[in-house]
Amino acid sequence: MQQSPIEVPYVDAIPSDYDGVMGVPITFLDKFNPQQFEIVGWARGRDEYEIHPTKRYVNPKQHKPDGKVSNGGKVNTGPNILRKNKPSKTFYTADNADGYLEQLYMRILIRHRTENGMR
Repeated sequence: MQQSPIEVPYVDAIPSDYDGVMGVPITFLDKFNPQQFEIVGWARGRDEYEIHPTKRYVNPKQHKPDGKVSNGGKVNTGPNILRKNKPSKTFYTADNADGYLEQLYMRILIRHRTENGMR
């Protein structure tokens, strides 16, 4: 059974027992070991890349800490986390999101390797 991709907030938090795809920070490249991990792609939602968003947000709005609201189309171009509580920094809302969206920095998508290929 294929596991859902997970978000890993920092390199030292990469689980050793997870067989699915993991989104890790770009700092992962400093410690990349090709015998241990396979790079599957990167999380940026543009059509010219292999990885595409699994969800498109409808009528997105960007909310700045100073209260300014503007078009939030940028939320559809990268990885996001859905929060239940309103963040104190810039966040996004959308008609089809039940909560507050926080856009992450770009993530490298990886998975563990084994001696015989994928686990």
